[in-house]
Amino acid sequence: MPRRRRERRARTHNWQAIQQQTLWPEQEAYERLRPIVLFGETAASRAKETGVSERTLHYQADHFERYGMVSLFPKAPAPTPDPGQRLPEDVRQLIVDLKTEHPAFRPHEIARICFVRFGRKPSDHTVKRILADGPTPNAHELRNEVEKGSGGVKK
Repeated sequence: MPRRRRERRARTHNWQAIQQQTLWPEQEAYERLRPIVLFGETAASRAKETGVSERTLHYQADHFERYGMVSLFPKAPAPTPDPGQRLPEDVRQLIVDLKTEHPAFRPHEIARICFVRFGRKPSDHTVKRILADGPTPNAHELRNEVEKGSGGVKK
């Protein structure tokens, strides 16, 4: 006769014993909710046995009844921001260089210059953020570019 895959254990209602036998957090969550959902046990009495808040058990039981086993698993992480939303490096460098060369320029003026130069106008908030943690200034190259007249900024 083939050997059993799993060891036989006596049924128990002792929460401590059940908790030691669970293999995964989802299984433990199910065992916490099972008496409430299947047998109509009150959340208050189950809270005393398990040490979990009564309110939490009510919430989890409602979700379990609404969504089933899926409610026991952790939620998927929020999507990461799209890397395509980042300004190109040359636009970012121009913003920093302009502020270095002309400290009196306001964010909306720098954004307008970017629009004239690149056809893309960043928001004032984006300009402020880039100025706060953007690349290091390279004003010497900007000054040379303006003097040469190769697409520099008009004054």
